Amino acid sequence: MALEVRDKDRLPLSPHVINNRAKPTASMLDPNKGTPLRFMVLDKRTLKIHRLEAPVGKRVIAPWGGALYPMAFVNDLVIQEGRPGHGPDGYINPAVWVTLEDNNGQPLHEGWLFERDSAQTAWDHPRFDLTFLGKVEPPAPAPTPGKGAQAAGAAARKRIPSTPASSLPEPQDEAMEGPELRD
Repeated sequence: MALEVRDKDRLPLSPHVINNRAKPTASMLDPNKGTPLRFMVLDKRTLKIHRLEAPVGKRVIAPWGGALYPMAFVNDLVIQEGRPGHGPDGYINPAVWVTLEDNNGQPLHEGWLFERDSAQTAWDHPRFDLTFLGKVEPPAPAPTPGKGAQAAGAAARKRIPSTPASSLPEPQDEAMEGPELRD
């Protein structure tokens, strides 16, 4: 079934989004292959938050039953006249080019997701919202034993509630664990 027929219940995309896809260049596809990226998927019906880690170049199973396939990651994306490029020194706009697939492997959406402006995506799904959270940062080194480490440990043990006990519970996070799909 064609995407146009299947997506009749959705609003049409504006022409500037459809015509200026700004697909990644060949030089953007390989340099960051394997870089682990973080995503968050909100299920609007159940309010469950799914956190995904997906390396560039690998398909991972997504909550909608299909797959999330990050194909290119750029730390400093700039789009000018419908063409992607690297920004000037000091300008950082992390972005990832993703392909979202349904459970049959057919594309639902492909395009850029931005870490700093998560609302700038053309993917409109009736049930799920997808947010790009950036690169997976390596863990911080453990503090060396001493006065500073003792103070840091005491601060970590002291828990301050962020909301009153009478408020509603926050939506539950659900980490997506599962096998990676083929490339």
